Amino acid sequence: MYSPTRGTESLSARLVQVMSLLLTIALGGTAYAQVERGTIVGEIRDASRAIVVNANVRVTNVNTGVVYSTFTNDAGQFLAPNLIPGEYAITVSSQGFKTLERKGILLQADGRV
Repeated sequence: MYSPTRGTESLSARLVQVMSLLLTIALGGTAYAQVERGTIVGEIRDASRAIVVNANVRVTNVNTGVVYSTFTNDAGQFLAPNLIPGEYAITVSSQGFKTLERKGILLQADGRV
């Protein structure tokens, strides 16, 4: 026997299941994106305070050995985003300059150093 509400209940139940699954997937992705990371930023200048463009910057996690490499921009600035918290060393090199290294930089979760 045909019942219009019976077919609707089945469709509604499936719709709820699909929506629940999509919500779980969406929230799962959001939870992953909330992993606490930090950022190291800097500006490289020479002894006369002039900016140093295109300097090679290596940001190394002392505990893991993972290296993030980047270059300074036209304003002499660099950005190393999405780093795990920990101790870092920064090495800067550019043609015509001595290599500079800074150690003991502590990055906290959600920090900006």
